[in-house]
Amino acid sequence: DTIRHSRRAGIATVGGGADLAAARRPVRLELGGVRIAILAYSDVRPLGFDAGVGRPGAAPAFAEYVDPDVRRAQRGSDVVVVYFHWGTELSTAPDSRQKRLADLAFRAGATIVLGAHPHVLQPVQRGGSKLVAWSLGNFVFPARSAGTTSTGILVAHLGSRGVVGHRL
Repeated sequence: DTIRHSRRAGIATVGGGADLAAARRPVRLELGGVRIAILAYSDVRPLGFDAGVGRPGAAPAFAEYVDPDVRRAQRGSDVVVVYFHWGTELSTAPDSRQKRLADLAFRAGATIVLGAHPHVLQPVQRGGSKLVAWSLGNFVFPARSAGTTSTGILVAHLGSRGVVGHRL
């Protein structure tokens, strides 16, 4: 239902679909002459949420999907953005699983790695033309515990070689 309603409203969807192949398919955009591919995966998945062959759902954050998907998306793109639903709720620092997945995505060719799920802000770090935002906070849900009242919108300035600037 979410995908159908989003598409009717002209909103591109990524990271979920009618089956696993659709959930793993990137959204491709061109903005200001920069070719962007966006992929999304979930590492926090309630039972039954994973897409499968002939089964709708979310793309699971498995290395055997992330690595080849990012490599394919990189072909024909200047920038690859990989979004992860990941991390430990209310933790203000990325955990080891987040770090492994980000490293995997960057090694495969990602330019930007974005994350959410902890419901609190985690660091935003830039290295050269690459950027990781470990958790962007608590944008949608009600703030009910310490730290969940802060959230952020990341503005990334992109060029054909990657991130040229950003602000939160």
